[in-house]
Amino acid sequence: MTLKIKLIIISLLTVTCFVFLIKYFYKDNQKNSRADTLPSIVLQLTQGDSQNIIKVQAKTTSTAVQIINYNFNVALNSGSQVTDIHYFFGNKSEGLGDGNENLTTVNSNRLIKINSDVEPPSPLSTTFQDIVSISFDNAQTGNMLSIPVDSLFAFTAYNSTTGESSALVITGGPFTLSGGLSSSSSSSTQSSSSSVVFSSSSSSVQSSSTSSSSSRQSSSSSAARSSSSSSRQSSSSSVSTPSPSNTPLAEVQVALKLRFQGIMVMPQNTTSQRVKVSLVKEGDEQDNSSFYWAEMLPGYDGTYKGTIGVDSIDYNAKYYIYVKGPKHLQKKFCDSFPQSNAQGFYSCGKAKITLHNGQNDFDFSNIKLLAGDLPEQGSVQNEMIDVYDLGIMRQYVPPICDVEGKKQDCTEAEIATYKQPALIVCDINMDNKIDQQDWSLILASMAVKYDEK
Repeated sequence: MTLKIKLIIISLLTVTCFVFLIKYFYKDNQKNSRADTLPSIVLQLTQGDSQNIIKVQAKTTSTAVQIINYNFNVALNSGSQVTDIHYFFGNKSEGLGDGNENLTTVNSNRLIKINSDVEPPSPLSTTFQDIVSISFDNAQTGNMLSIPVDSLFAFTAYNSTTGESSALVITGGPFTLSGGLSSSSSSSTQSSSSSVVFSSSSSSVQSSSTSSSSSRQSSSSSAARSSSSSSRQSSSSSVSTPSPSNTPLAEVQVALKLRFQGIMVMPQNTTSQRVKVSLVKEGDEQDNSSFYWAEMLPGYDGTYKGTIGVDSIDYNAKYYIYVKGPKHLQKKFCDSFPQSNAQGFYSCGKAKITLHNGQNDFDFSNIKLLAGDLPEQGSVQNEMIDVYDLGIMRQYVPPICDVEGKKQDCTEAEIATYKQPALIVCDINMDNKIDQQDWSLILASMAVKYDEK
């Protein structure tokens, strides 16, 4: 290789690195700039018409954004019993927020999970407005209840222009009732912030999704793929029955929030996506054949939510949760609120998930479920992206024709290929058409290719 060629190669590499660095810092600065312009949220606790009624009020520094969801916990620090929970701003998120239907659980756990979907998205006032009221069986003063600023505390805003959702900054906290009819003293003496996203899906999530998706199935991993029934099945005598545990076993609710690859806002096709959920105790990873079906419904921010009822849970154990979408590779989670690393990846390590009686919330929406394991006949998936998946997708991605047949050279036969069941199989981003976007998504998943075990 001559000196001239070497110099040319070195020059090209230098220019490439320089351009990459410029793009990296530009993108980072853009992200920081957007974060700096987001308004903040302030809360206060105040007494209502009587000392038995406590109102949670909120205000924002700007009405330029619209709230799609808010959620936080209210800790009950005394023996008082909650008699009523009322949402003024938005509606209770079915399956995630506490309401009057589960006051027994609230009073037992000494914790209220406030989770509300605001539909349509609406701005929050710049002066304090009522968002939730809580009634008790006796007067509330001082620190008898409090709102901690933790990872579950978030107000999520939606930008209809960009289609993006962002977590607003929380100012002040923890919030308590300071003994008078005014706001929490801590909100004026402390300053902290939280920007953890825990936005919610559409309030159209029906409670019936719990009952329809909680039928447990047990089978070998290959036989399970050929079954779409929600009743319990056992396809192999080699599947061992769990031995009795000395620790308490009881029904628990698992509420999931997921994000599917290619869906960043409310999709055009708003039908539910049926996912397979496995809960596996640490040390039993080789036996993850038992699973539950969960019906996941979409929200404004493109996330999907659903709840299942599970049984035979060891409260003292740590668990992994496996999630497999209807057209997706299986993902393994070991954290309740997983985050991707600096390179944009999440790799599950040691199990950290614990379960308790009642509702357990898991926000997996920061990690996308990669698409590509398309269902074959009978909704069977083979745990990988292979020639079948690429072939069937390519068959339905014509070079010129769209789903509605608007291009002049589309034939009737080409248009017909987009009708059911082709859309069910190949429409990855749920936009009611099969095109190059779906093809690109499946190609992007080829770097992973296999289910996580």
